[in-house]
Amino acid sequence: MLILEDVESAIPLVQELEDRKMRLSAKIGPLALLASELSVAVASCGSMAAMQAEGYRDNLAQIVSLIHESSASVHRTEHGSILDTSKHDVKLDEFADLVSAGVLATVSRAKQVAYPLISRLQNAISEKMVEYQDRSVFNIGIDEMGIDAILDNEDVFDYFGEYKEIRHVNIGSVNVFPVLTDVQLAALVEAGSPDINEYLTSALVKVASTDSLGQYVYNYLYRGDRLTNDEVALFELRNMIGTMYGDASVLEGLMLAYYFGNGLVQNLPDGVNASISEVEHRVALMTKFLGNMIYNHIRNYREQANERQLLPVGLPYVDRSTGRVNTTFNIRVNKEVYARFLADGGTPEVLFGAMVSDRNTSVDTLLADRAKYENAYARFVDLNRSYTTSSRLSLYEEAIRDEVYKAFDDTEELKAVDKTSGVFVRLADMLKRMGADHISTEENTYKFLRSLVCCVIYPDQPHVEKVISDIDNFECRDGEENLTTSEIACFVLIDLIVDWLSDQIVVSAV
Repeated sequence: MLILEDVESAIPLVQELEDRKMRLSAKIGPLALLASELSVAVASCGSMAAMQAEGYRDNLAQIVSLIHESSASVHRTEHGSILDTSKHDVKLDEFADLVSAGVLATVSRAKQVAYPLISRLQNAISEKMVEYQDRSVFNIGIDEMGIDAILDNEDVFDYFGEYKEIRHVNIGSVNVFPVLTDVQLAALVEAGSPDINEYLTSALVKVASTDSLGQYVYNYLYRGDRLTNDEVALFELRNMIGTMYGDASVLEGLMLAYYFGNGLVQNLPDGVNASISEVEHRVALMTKFLGNMIYNHIRNYREQANERQLLPVGLPYVDRSTGRVNTTFNIRVNKEVYARFLADGGTPEVLFGAMVSDRNTSVDTLLADRAKYENAYARFVDLNRSYTTSSRLSLYEEAIRDEVYKAFDDTEELKAVDKTSGVFVRLADMLKRMGADHISTEENTYKFLRSLVCCVIYPDQPHVEKVISDIDNFECRDGEENLTTSEIACFVLIDLIVDWLSDQIVVSAV
Protein backbone atom coordinates (compact mmCIF):
# COMPACT_ATOMS: atom_id res chain seq x y z
CA MET A 1 0.00 0.00 0.00
CA LEU A 2 0.95 3.62 -0.36
CA ILE A 3 2.76 5.30 2.55
CA LEU A 4 0.58 7.94 4.19
CA GLU A 5 3.37 10.54 4.31
CA ASP A 6 3.96 10.06 0.55
CA VAL A 7 0.31 10.75 -0.21
CA GLU A 8 0.32 13.85 2.02
CA SER A 9 3.45 15.17 0.27
CA ALA A 10 1.48 15.41 -2.98
CA ILE A 11 -0.99 17.97 -1.57
CA PRO A 12 1.03 21.13 -2.45
CA LEU A 13 1.53 19.87 -6.02
CA VAL A 14 -2.19 19.17 -6.43
CA GLN A 15 -3.05 22.63 -5.19
CA GLU A 16 -0.59 24.27 -7.53
CA LEU A 17 -1.92 22.30 -10.49
CA GLU A 18 -5.45 23.36 -9.64
CA ASP A 19 -4.41 26.99 -9.42
CA ARG A 20 -2.79 26.73 -12.84
CA LYS A 21 -5.80 24.84 -14.22
CA MET A 22 -3.69 21.86 -15.18
CA ARG A 23 -3.92 18.16 -14.57
CA LEU A 24 -1.70 15.10 -14.64
CA SER A 25 -2.57 11.82 -16.30
CA ALA A 26 -0.68 8.65 -17.04
CA LYS A 27 0.23 7.39 -20.50
CA ILE A 28 -1.19 4.02 -21.51
CA GLY A 29 1.00 1.50 -19.76
CA PRO A 30 1.88 0.19 -16.31
CA LEU A 31 1.51 3.52 -14.49
CA ALA A 32 -1.90 4.14 -16.06
CA LEU A 33 -3.07 0.67 -15.04
CA LEU A 34 -1.83 1.24 -11.49
CA ALA A 35 -3.63 4.59 -11.28
CA SER A 36 -6.79 3.04 -12.72
CA GLU A 37 -6.87 0.33 -10.05
CA LEU A 38 -6.53 2.95 -7.33
CA SER A 39 -9.18 5.17 -8.89
CA VAL A 40 -11.67 2.30 -8.99
CA ALA A 41 -11.02 1.49 -5.35
CA VAL A 42 -11.40 5.10 -4.25
CA ALA A 43 -14.50 5.67 -6.36
CA SER A 44 -16.17 2.64 -4.84
CA CYS A 45 -16.26 4.38 -1.49
CA GLY A 46 -19.54 6.21 -1.15
CA SER A 47 -18.06 9.05 0.85
CA MET A 48 -15.80 10.06 -2.05
CA ALA A 49 -18.61 11.45 -4.13
CA ALA A 50 -19.86 13.59 -1.23
CA MET A 51 -16.38 14.99 -0.57
CA GLN A 52 -15.96 15.84 -4.26
CA ALA A 53 -19.27 17.67 -4.22
CA GLU A 54 -18.25 19.72 -1.17
CA GLY A 55 -14.81 20.51 -2.70
CA TYR A 56 -11.68 18.59 -2.09
CA ARG A 57 -9.84 21.46 -0.32
CA ASP A 58 -12.29 21.19 2.59
CA ASN A 59 -11.75 17.48 2.90
CA LEU A 60 -8.04 17.03 2.27
CA ALA A 61 -7.36 14.98 5.36
CA GLN A 62 -10.24 12.59 4.64
CA ILE A 63 -9.29 12.23 0.94
CA VAL A 64 -5.66 11.50 1.79
CA SER A 65 -6.75 8.89 4.33
CA LEU A 66 -9.14 7.35 1.81
CA ILE A 67 -6.46 7.08 -0.91
CA HIS A 68 -4.05 5.57 1.60
CA GLU A 69 -6.53 2.95 2.76
CA SER A 70 -7.79 2.18 -0.74
CA SER A 71 -4.28 1.39 -1.95
CA ALA A 72 -4.16 -1.71 0.27
CA SER A 73 -4.98 -5.07 -1.26
CA VAL A 74 -6.88 -6.08 1.86
CA HIS A 75 -8.85 -4.00 4.31
CA ARG A 76 -10.13 -4.86 7.81
CA THR A 77 -13.66 -3.67 8.58
CA GLU A 78 -14.83 -2.39 11.94
CA HIS A 79 -16.41 -5.77 12.51
CA GLY A 80 -13.09 -7.58 12.01
CA SER A 81 -13.79 -9.04 8.59
CA ILE A 82 -11.26 -8.76 5.72
CA LEU A 83 -12.31 -7.36 2.35
CA ASP A 84 -10.48 -7.47 -0.96
CA THR A 85 -10.90 -3.76 -1.67
CA SER A 86 -8.13 -3.05 -4.22
CA LYS A 87 -5.76 -4.67 -6.66
CA HIS A 88 -3.43 -1.70 -6.32
CA ASP A 89 -0.91 -3.52 -4.13
CA VAL A 90 -0.73 -6.44 -6.50
CA LYS A 91 -0.26 -4.21 -9.51
CA LEU A 92 2.29 -2.11 -7.61
CA ASP A 93 4.38 -5.21 -6.96
CA GLU A 94 4.11 -6.17 -10.61
CA PHE A 95 4.99 -2.64 -11.61
CA ALA A 96 8.01 -2.59 -9.31
CA ASP A 97 9.25 -5.86 -10.78
CA LEU A 98 8.79 -4.49 -14.29
CA VAL A 99 10.58 -1.21 -13.55
CA SER A 100 13.44 -2.89 -11.71
CA ALA A 101 13.92 -5.35 -14.56
CA GLY A 102 14.08 -2.51 -17.07
CA VAL A 103 16.41 -0.42 -14.92
CA LEU A 104 18.73 -3.33 -14.24
CA ALA A 105 18.79 -4.18 -17.95
CA THR A 106 19.74 -0.60 -18.74
CA VAL A 107 22.49 -0.63 -16.13
CA SER A 108 23.74 -3.97 -17.43
CA ARG A 109 23.96 -2.62 -20.99
CA ALA A 110 25.91 0.36 -19.73
CA LYS A 111 28.25 -1.73 -17.59
CA GLN A 112 28.76 -4.78 -19.78
CA VAL A 113 28.75 -3.27 -23.27
CA ALA A 114 28.89 0.52 -23.49
CA TYR A 115 31.58 1.27 -20.93
CA PRO A 116 34.04 -1.38 -22.24
CA LEU A 117 33.56 -0.23 -25.82
CA ILE A 118 34.11 3.42 -24.88
CA SER A 119 37.31 2.44 -23.09
CA ARG A 120 38.34 0.34 -26.07
CA LEU A 121 37.89 3.27 -28.44
CA GLN A 122 39.88 5.54 -26.13
CA ASN A 123 42.80 3.09 -26.15
CA ALA A 124 42.61 2.71 -29.93
CA ILE A 125 42.79 6.47 -30.38
CA SER A 126 45.74 6.74 -28.02
CA GLU A 127 47.62 4.07 -29.96
CA LYS A 128 46.76 5.77 -33.23
CA MET A 129 48.11 9.07 -31.97
CA VAL A 130 51.52 7.46 -31.54
CA GLU A 131 51.65 7.36 -35.35
CA TYR A 132 50.62 10.99 -35.54
CA GLN A 133 53.29 13.65 -35.60
CA ASP A 134 52.31 17.19 -35.02
CA ARG A 135 53.60 18.88 -38.16
CA SER A 136 53.16 22.34 -36.77
CA VAL A 137 55.76 24.84 -37.83
CA PHE A 138 56.49 25.35 -34.14
CA ASN A 139 58.34 22.04 -34.22
CA ILE A 140 60.93 23.52 -36.54
CA GLY A 141 63.89 24.99 -34.69
CA ILE A 142 66.95 26.98 -35.69
CA ASP A 143 70.35 25.34 -35.56
CA GLU A 144 73.24 27.79 -35.36
CA MET A 145 76.07 26.28 -37.36
CA GLY A 146 79.57 27.44 -36.56
CA ILE A 147 83.16 26.27 -36.85
CA ASP A 148 85.31 25.46 -33.88
CA ALA A 149 87.69 28.31 -33.21
CA ILE A 150 90.57 25.84 -33.54
CA LEU A 151 89.77 25.41 -37.23
CA ASP A 152 88.64 28.94 -38.00
CA ASN A 153 92.10 30.41 -38.43
CA GLU A 154 94.40 31.18 -41.32
CA ASP A 155 96.91 28.42 -40.61
CA VAL A 156 94.30 25.67 -40.88
CA PHE A 157 92.60 27.37 -43.82
CA ASP A 158 95.90 27.67 -45.69
CA TYR A 159 96.83 24.06 -44.89
CA PHE A 160 93.66 22.65 -46.45
CA GLY A 161 93.82 25.28 -49.19
CA GLU A 162 96.43 23.07 -50.82
CA TYR A 163 93.53 20.80 -51.84
CA LYS A 164 91.27 23.50 -53.27
CA GLU A 165 91.95 22.52 -56.86
CA ILE A 166 91.22 18.81 -56.38
CA ARG A 167 88.51 17.58 -58.69
CA HIS A 168 86.71 14.27 -59.09
CA VAL A 169 88.99 11.34 -58.62
CA ASN A 170 88.72 7.58 -59.03
CA ILE A 171 89.30 6.42 -55.49
CA GLY A 172 88.62 2.72 -55.75
CA SER A 173 87.95 0.35 -52.86
CA VAL A 174 89.80 0.89 -49.57
CA ASN A 175 88.19 -1.93 -47.58
CA VAL A 176 91.51 -3.55 -46.68
CA PHE A 177 92.17 -2.48 -43.08
CA PRO A 178 91.68 -4.54 -39.88
CA VAL A 179 89.53 -3.81 -36.85
CA LEU A 180 91.12 -1.17 -34.61
CA THR A 181 90.38 -0.26 -30.99
CA ASP A 182 89.54 3.24 -29.79
CA VAL A 183 93.09 3.54 -28.42
CA GLN A 184 94.56 2.60 -31.80
CA LEU A 185 92.29 5.09 -33.57
CA ALA A 186 93.37 7.82 -31.16
CA ALA A 187 97.00 7.12 -32.06
CA LEU A 188 96.21 7.62 -35.76
CA VAL A 189 95.03 11.21 -35.34
CA GLU A 190 98.09 12.67 -33.69
CA ALA A 191 98.46 15.59 -36.06
CA GLY A 192 101.28 17.35 -34.37
CA SER A 193 99.33 20.41 -33.24
CA PRO A 194 98.17 20.07 -29.61
CA ASP A 195 94.97 22.01 -30.38
CA ILE A 196 94.12 19.82 -33.36
CA ASN A 197 94.93 16.69 -31.34
CA GLU A 198 92.59 17.79 -28.58
CA TYR A 199 89.86 18.59 -31.12
CA LEU A 200 90.14 15.19 -32.84
CA THR A 201 90.38 13.22 -29.58
CA SER A 202 87.16 14.82 -28.37
CA ALA A 203 85.42 14.10 -31.69
CA LEU A 204 86.43 10.42 -31.61
CA VAL A 205 84.21 9.53 -28.68
CA LYS A 206 80.98 11.29 -29.73
CA VAL A 207 78.30 8.59 -29.65
CA ALA A 208 75.14 8.00 -31.68
CA SER A 209 73.33 4.68 -31.44
CA THR A 210 76.02 2.12 -30.53
CA ASP A 211 78.93 3.54 -32.52
CA SER A 212 81.29 6.31 -31.61
CA LEU A 213 81.92 8.85 -34.35
CA GLY A 214 85.52 7.62 -34.72
CA GLN A 215 84.56 3.95 -35.11
CA TYR A 216 81.74 4.81 -37.48
CA VAL A 217 83.96 6.88 -39.83
CA TYR A 218 86.79 4.35 -39.77
CA ASN A 219 84.56 1.33 -40.41
CA TYR A 220 82.63 3.14 -43.11
CA LEU A 221 85.62 4.31 -45.15
CA TYR A 222 88.45 1.92 -44.36
CA ARG A 223 86.69 -1.35 -43.65
CA GLY A 224 83.50 -1.03 -45.65
CA ASP A 225 82.78 -1.91 -49.25
CA ARG A 226 81.04 1.30 -50.27
CA LEU A 227 84.01 2.87 -52.05
CA THR A 228 83.97 1.39 -55.51
CA ASN A 229 85.02 3.73 -58.29
CA ASP A 230 84.38 7.32 -57.28
CA GLU A 231 83.98 9.69 -54.38
CA VAL A 232 80.21 9.09 -53.89
CA ALA A 233 80.79 7.36 -50.57
CA LEU A 234 82.40 10.51 -49.17
CA PHE A 235 79.27 12.49 -49.86
CA GLU A 236 77.22 9.67 -48.37
CA LEU A 237 79.44 9.72 -45.30
CA ARG A 238 78.91 13.46 -44.86
CA ASN A 239 75.14 13.06 -45.04
CA MET A 240 75.11 10.08 -42.69
CA ILE A 241 77.16 11.92 -40.07
CA GLY A 242 74.70 14.82 -40.21
CA THR A 243 71.77 12.45 -39.77
CA MET A 244 73.24 10.28 -37.01
CA TYR A 245 75.49 12.62 -35.06
CA GLY A 246 74.15 16.07 -35.94
CA ASP A 247 75.33 18.65 -38.43
CA ALA A 248 77.85 20.08 -36.01
CA SER A 249 79.73 16.77 -36.27
CA VAL A 250 80.02 16.74 -40.09
CA LEU A 251 83.29 18.69 -40.12
CA GLU A 252 84.55 16.63 -37.18
CA GLY A 253 83.87 13.43 -39.09
CA LEU A 254 85.63 14.68 -42.22
CA MET A 255 88.64 15.74 -40.16
CA LEU A 256 88.80 12.31 -38.49
CA ALA A 257 88.60 10.59 -41.88
CA TYR A 258 91.42 12.75 -43.22
CA TYR A 259 93.77 12.16 -40.31
CA PHE A 260 92.87 8.45 -40.17
CA GLY A 261 94.18 8.20 -43.75
CA ASN A 262 97.41 10.01 -42.93
CA GLY A 263 97.96 7.91 -39.85
CA LEU A 264 97.28 4.61 -41.60
CA VAL A 265 99.84 5.35 -44.29
CA GLN A 266 102.48 6.49 -41.79
CA ASN A 267 101.90 3.62 -39.34
CA LEU A 268 100.48 0.73 -41.32
CA PRO A 269 98.77 -1.69 -38.88
CA ASP A 270 99.06 -5.44 -39.01
CA GLY A 271 96.43 -7.31 -40.98
CA VAL A 272 96.15 -5.04 -44.03
CA ASN A 273 94.82 -7.02 -46.97
CA ALA A 274 96.74 -5.25 -49.76
CA SER A 275 100.21 -4.21 -50.80
CA ILE A 276 101.76 -1.12 -49.27
CA SER A 277 101.96 0.67 -52.61
CA GLU A 278 98.33 -0.06 -53.38
CA VAL A 279 97.20 1.15 -49.96
CA GLU A 280 99.25 4.31 -50.17
CA HIS A 281 97.85 5.11 -53.61
CA ARG A 282 94.23 4.65 -52.69
CA VAL A 283 94.44 6.40 -49.33
CA ALA A 284 96.33 9.30 -50.90
CA LEU A 285 93.54 9.81 -53.41
CA MET A 286 90.92 9.71 -50.69
CA THR A 287 92.71 12.09 -48.33
CA LYS A 288 93.12 14.57 -51.17
CA PHE A 289 89.42 14.59 -51.78
CA LEU A 290 88.70 14.75 -48.05
CA GLY A 291 91.06 17.74 -47.80
CA ASN A 292 89.09 19.40 -50.61
CA MET A 293 85.79 18.80 -48.78
CA ILE A 294 87.18 20.23 -45.53
CA TYR A 295 88.55 23.29 -47.35
CA ASN A 296 85.20 23.93 -49.05
CA HIS A 297 83.36 23.51 -45.75
CA ILE A 298 85.46 26.19 -44.07
CA ARG A 299 85.49 28.44 -47.15
CA ASN A 300 81.68 28.29 -47.52
CA TYR A 301 81.19 29.21 -43.88
CA ARG A 302 83.49 32.23 -44.23
CA GLU A 303 81.94 33.39 -47.49
CA GLN A 304 78.44 33.13 -46.12
CA ALA A 305 79.46 35.23 -43.13
CA ASN A 306 80.99 37.86 -45.37
CA GLU A 307 78.10 37.86 -47.83
CA ARG A 308 75.45 37.93 -45.06
CA GLN A 309 73.87 34.67 -46.16
CA LEU A 310 72.05 32.91 -43.37
CA LEU A 311 71.52 29.37 -44.54
CA PRO A 312 74.57 27.30 -45.38
CA VAL A 313 72.78 23.97 -45.49
CA GLY A 314 69.20 24.58 -46.46
CA LEU A 315 65.61 24.79 -45.35
CA PRO A 316 63.18 22.04 -44.37
CA TYR A 317 60.86 20.92 -47.14
CA VAL A 318 57.40 22.45 -47.00
CA ASP A 319 54.27 21.24 -48.79
CA ARG A 320 52.40 24.52 -49.07
CA SER A 321 49.16 22.91 -50.21
CA THR A 322 48.80 20.87 -47.01
CA GLY A 323 50.94 22.74 -44.54
CA ARG A 324 53.11 19.71 -43.85
CA VAL A 325 56.69 20.39 -42.87
CA ASN A 326 59.58 17.97 -43.00
CA THR A 327 60.66 17.95 -39.37
CA THR A 328 63.70 15.70 -39.83
CA PHE A 329 65.95 18.74 -39.60
CA ASN A 330 65.73 22.37 -38.55
CA ILE A 331 66.57 25.63 -40.29
CA ARG A 332 70.36 25.82 -40.27
CA VAL A 333 72.02 29.20 -40.12
CA ASN A 334 75.50 30.61 -40.06
CA LYS A 335 76.11 31.34 -36.40
CA GLU A 336 77.95 34.63 -36.91
CA VAL A 337 75.48 35.95 -39.46
CA TYR A 338 72.49 34.94 -37.38
CA ALA A 339 73.82 36.87 -34.38
CA ARG A 340 74.13 40.02 -36.52
CA PHE A 341 70.71 39.36 -38.03
CA LEU A 342 69.06 39.34 -34.59
CA ALA A 343 71.01 42.38 -33.50
CA ASP A 344 69.72 44.29 -36.56
CA GLY A 345 66.05 43.56 -35.73
CA GLY A 346 65.54 40.17 -37.32
CA THR A 347 63.34 37.52 -35.68
CA PRO A 348 62.95 33.74 -35.95
CA GLU A 349 59.49 34.37 -37.44
CA VAL A 350 61.11 36.13 -40.39
CA LEU A 351 63.15 33.01 -41.11
CA PHE A 352 60.06 30.82 -40.81
CA GLY A 353 58.24 33.14 -43.20
CA ALA A 354 61.05 32.84 -45.74
CA MET A 355 60.98 29.07 -45.34
CA VAL A 356 57.32 28.86 -46.34
CA SER A 357 57.37 31.53 -49.06
CA ASP A 358 60.24 32.48 -51.39
CA ARG A 359 62.99 30.74 -49.33
CA ASN A 360 65.22 33.81 -49.48
CA THR A 361 68.43 33.58 -47.44
CA SER A 362 69.83 37.09 -47.76
CA VAL A 363 70.02 38.97 -44.48
CA ASP A 364 69.54 42.34 -46.16
CA THR A 365 66.44 41.19 -48.06
CA LEU A 366 64.91 39.51 -45.00
CA LEU A 367 65.40 42.62 -42.87
CA ALA A 368 64.06 44.96 -45.56
CA ASP A 369 60.88 42.89 -46.02
CA ARG A 370 60.50 41.76 -42.42
CA ALA A 371 56.74 42.46 -42.26
CA LYS A 372 56.11 40.47 -45.44
CA TYR A 373 57.87 37.40 -44.10
CA GLU A 374 56.27 37.61 -40.67
CA ASN A 375 52.83 37.78 -42.35
CA ALA A 376 53.73 34.80 -44.52
CA TYR A 377 54.62 32.88 -41.39
CA ALA A 378 51.32 33.82 -39.69
CA ARG A 379 49.30 32.66 -42.73
CA PHE A 380 51.22 29.42 -42.83
CA VAL A 381 50.59 28.75 -39.15
CA ASP A 382 46.83 29.10 -39.74
CA LEU A 383 46.99 26.73 -42.71
CA ASN A 384 49.14 24.29 -40.81
CA ARG A 385 46.82 24.25 -37.81
CA SER A 386 43.90 23.53 -40.12
CA TYR A 387 45.81 20.67 -41.70
CA THR A 388 46.92 19.13 -38.41
CA THR A 389 43.35 19.26 -37.09
CA SER A 390 42.07 17.61 -40.27
CA SER A 391 44.81 15.00 -40.03
CA ARG A 392 43.89 14.25 -36.44
CA LEU A 393 40.22 13.93 -37.33
CA SER A 394 41.03 11.45 -40.09
CA LEU A 395 43.12 9.33 -37.74
CA TYR A 396 40.39 9.42 -35.08
CA GLU A 397 37.78 8.36 -37.62
CA GLU A 398 39.94 5.51 -38.85
CA ALA A 399 40.69 4.27 -35.32
CA ILE A 400 37.06 4.47 -34.19
CA ARG A 401 35.66 2.81 -37.31
CA ASP A 402 38.16 -0.05 -37.24
CA GLU A 403 37.69 -0.71 -33.53
CA VAL A 404 33.88 -0.68 -33.68
CA TYR A 405 33.91 -3.18 -36.55
CA LYS A 406 36.30 -5.40 -34.57
CA ALA A 407 34.12 -5.13 -31.46
CA PHE A 408 31.09 -6.44 -33.31
CA ASP A 409 33.14 -9.47 -34.35
CA ASP A 410 34.83 -10.36 -31.06
CA THR A 411 32.45 -9.15 -28.32
CA GLU A 412 29.81 -11.68 -27.27
CA GLU A 413 27.22 -9.04 -26.32
CA LEU A 414 27.56 -7.39 -29.74
CA LYS A 415 27.60 -10.49 -31.91
CA ALA A 416 23.84 -10.79 -31.47
CA VAL A 417 23.19 -7.27 -32.76
CA ASP A 418 21.48 -7.20 -36.14
CA LYS A 419 24.09 -5.76 -38.53
CA THR A 420 21.34 -4.85 -41.00
CA SER A 421 19.52 -2.65 -38.50
CA GLY A 422 21.46 0.44 -39.52
CA VAL A 423 24.16 0.18 -36.86
CA PHE A 424 26.98 0.98 -39.29
CA VAL A 425 24.94 3.69 -40.99
CA ARG A 426 24.58 5.36 -37.61
CA LEU A 427 28.31 4.93 -37.05
CA ALA A 428 29.12 6.64 -40.35
CA ASP A 429 26.71 9.46 -39.54
CA MET A 430 28.30 10.07 -36.13
CA LEU A 431 31.78 10.11 -37.63
CA LYS A 432 30.67 12.65 -40.23
CA ARG A 433 29.45 14.91 -37.44
CA MET A 434 32.72 14.66 -35.49
CA GLY A 435 34.44 18.03 -35.59
CA ALA A 436 37.41 19.84 -34.11
CA ASP A 437 35.50 20.69 -30.92
CA HIS A 438 34.91 17.01 -30.22
CA ILE A 439 38.67 16.30 -30.08
CA SER A 440 39.86 19.58 -28.60
CA THR A 441 40.25 18.08 -25.11
CA GLU A 442 40.31 14.62 -23.55
CA GLU A 443 37.00 15.39 -21.84
CA ASN A 444 35.32 16.38 -25.10
CA THR A 445 36.69 13.31 -26.83
CA TYR A 446 35.34 11.05 -24.10
CA LYS A 447 31.88 12.68 -24.25
CA PHE A 448 31.78 12.24 -28.02
CA LEU A 449 32.77 8.58 -27.77
CA ARG A 450 30.13 8.07 -25.10
CA SER A 451 27.43 9.54 -27.34
CA LEU A 452 28.71 7.63 -30.35
CA VAL A 453 28.66 4.24 -28.66
CA CYS A 454 25.19 4.72 -27.19
CA CYS A 455 23.75 6.15 -30.40
CA VAL A 456 25.20 3.38 -32.56
CA ILE A 457 24.30 0.42 -30.34
CA TYR A 458 21.25 1.67 -28.42
CA PRO A 459 19.54 4.29 -30.60
CA ASP A 460 16.13 3.66 -28.98
CA GLN A 461 17.40 3.45 -25.42
CA PRO A 462 18.54 6.93 -24.35
CA HIS A 463 18.64 5.85 -20.71
CA VAL A 464 21.84 3.88 -21.37
CA GLU A 465 23.78 7.04 -22.13
CA LYS A 466 22.04 8.84 -19.27
CA VAL A 467 23.20 6.20 -16.78
CA ILE A 468 26.79 6.54 -17.93
CA SER A 469 26.57 10.32 -18.03
CA ASP A 470 25.04 10.50 -14.56
CA ILE A 471 27.73 8.26 -13.10
CA ASP A 472 30.45 10.35 -14.76
CA ASN A 473 28.92 13.60 -13.54
CA PHE A 474 28.33 12.25 -10.04
CA GLU A 475 31.96 11.22 -9.73
CA CYS A 476 33.05 14.74 -10.70
CA ARG A 477 30.88 16.51 -8.13
CA ASP A 478 32.63 18.28 -5.28
CA GLY A 479 32.18 16.64 -1.93
CA GLU A 480 31.36 13.21 -3.34
CA GLU A 481 34.89 11.85 -3.35
CA ASN A 482 34.22 9.52 -0.41
CA LEU A 483 31.23 7.79 -1.93
CA THR A 484 31.70 4.19 -3.00
CA THR A 485 30.90 2.97 -6.49
CA SER A 486 27.85 1.14 -5.12
CA GLU A 487 26.55 4.29 -3.43
CA ILE A 488 26.97 6.31 -6.61
CA ALA A 489 25.18 3.60 -8.59
CA CYS A 490 22.29 3.68 -6.08
CA PHE A 491 21.79 7.42 -6.50
CA VAL A 492 21.97 7.08 -10.27
CA LEU A 493 19.38 4.29 -10.22
CA ILE A 494 17.01 6.48 -8.19
CA ASP A 495 17.38 9.27 -10.73
CA LEU A 496 16.78 6.80 -13.54
CA ILE A 497 13.59 5.49 -11.97
CA VAL A 498 12.32 9.02 -11.38
CA ASP A 499 13.06 9.92 -15.00
CA TRP A 500 11.31 6.78 -16.23
CA LEU A 501 8.23 7.56 -14.14
CA SER A 502 8.22 11.16 -15.33
CA ASP A 503 8.13 9.94 -18.90
CA GLN A 504 4.89 8.10 -18.13
CA ILE A 505 3.07 11.28 -17.05
CA VAL A 506 1.21 13.67 -19.34
CA VAL A 507 0.53 17.29 -18.34
CA SER A 508 -2.60 18.86 -19.86
CA ALA A 509 -4.92 21.83 -19.36
CA VAL A 510 -8.20 21.34 -17.52
